Amino acid sequence: MSHDGHDMRQFGAWTVCNAETRRDFEIIVETANEIFGEGSHWVEERAIGRAASARSVASSGDFLQGEAADNPYARQLSAGFRLLRFPAVLEREYIRHSQEGQRRSTLVCAWFALAVWLIFAYADIGRIADMAPSPDRGNHMWGVLIARATTTLLIVGGIWAVLRGVRVPIGMHGLAAAVLVPMGMATTVTTVIYKLEGLPQADLALMLIIIAAFFPVGLSFRQSLLVASVIALFGAAFGLVMLPPAQQPEQLRFAGILLLTVVFASVSGYLRELSHREQFLLRGLLAHQAYLDPLTGIHNRRWLDAHMHIARLQAAHHGASLAFVIVDIDHFKAYNDSRGHQEGDRALIAVARALAGFARRPLDVASRLGGDEFGLMLYDCSLEEARTRAEMLRAQLEDAGLAGEVGQPGQASEARLTVSIGVVEIAPDEQAGDFYRRADRLLYASKKAGRNRVSG
Repeated sequence: MSHDGHDMRQFGAWTVCNAETRRDFEIIVETANEIFGEGSHWVEERAIGRAASARSVASSGDFLQGEAADNPYARQLSAGFRLLRFPAVLEREYIRHSQEGQRRSTLVCAWFALAVWLIFAYADIGRIADMAPSPDRGNHMWGVLIARATTTLLIVGGIWAVLRGVRVPIGMHGLAAAVLVPMGMATTVTTVIYKLEGLPQADLALMLIIIAAFFPVGLSFRQSLLVASVIALFGAAFGLVMLPPAQQPEQLRFAGILLLTVVFASVSGYLRELSHREQFLLRGLLAHQAYLDPLTGIHNRRWLDAHMHIARLQAAHHGASLAFVIVDIDHFKAYNDSRGHQEGDRALIAVARALAGFARRPLDVASRLGGDEFGLMLYDCSLEEARTRAEMLRAQLEDAGLAGEVGQPGQASEARLTVSIGVVEIAPDEQAGDFYRRADRLLYASKKAGRNRVSG
């Protein structure tokens, strides 16, 4: 599921897309669009293959490498992006991030452009007065005035749209192009008119507009290059068509300067976007890892808390139930001490993998709470359903064949590694700490009752 303006993603294996999953996503998108605006959220489906080994509980840590490789940010950093292009989903996320992050710089550039444009417009008043009487004087005067006035309105309209946060159909990049290209064309028209009138003109202004196309105004490098090329080609061609033969050599030299300006500005624009994309990937990678447990690859307590808040709002909006399952490995300290930390890590990874297998729906979350304790939040799941799933998890781990030490140190015996589980249904008005404590009490009730059981 993609989001505009904020970030929420499910880490791990892809969710199987069935009727139940589609319904959940439709509920999420409907609610999110009500909050953040129509069209801000949407769902994409993708057909992928799934390794056979991912279907079973594994005690090997090899899958951790696969999970890390499945991180789109890390994968893209490793693959490189010299062509300034990401895969489709990541590219859309980058564009949204880029346009949102460049809103302030776009406004600064727009205000600066308006100020410079008004200065040139003021200078036109004196130049128009200096035009020699001729049959074309009226047409030239109106040409300058219309070009300046139309472009001024476009710049003001663009600033208004950015300030008000108006969603224009052509997007931020289209809005920037719709301002820059007319600016370039208007500057070309006025410059050629002044040349025809034998008045001083500012060829430098057109070069500045070409350079401005590579400023952070919501355009990608390719879009900036296209806009700059259109302005340069129009500036060169219009002058060659309109100017008399005596001024053609000078116009040809100016056309060459415009093309060189595009080349030099594009090098700077390319390097800027290359660095910006790298920073985007690094920021995304850090944000991704901040919500993951580095050992097991599932979410951590921070993500569970943040996601729980969203899920509870969602559940309250649609009258759905929420269940929370807390899982603790029995005699893990004895197992870790007798087998070593490496085997202990493998046991934690195996439990995390099994737990993640039960978080199959979009709003379900499996997380490591700390140490040998794990949490599972189940959306639209009653207490009875949660007990059934918890019992399935307990039996699955018991049957997984993970051998461990059971009992007190010095009196431990070999047995299968098991888990104790507490299950609660979260009340709509219950504080987060309250249901955690209830689940924890039930977990320890399972421990006191002999371990390897579900209470709730």
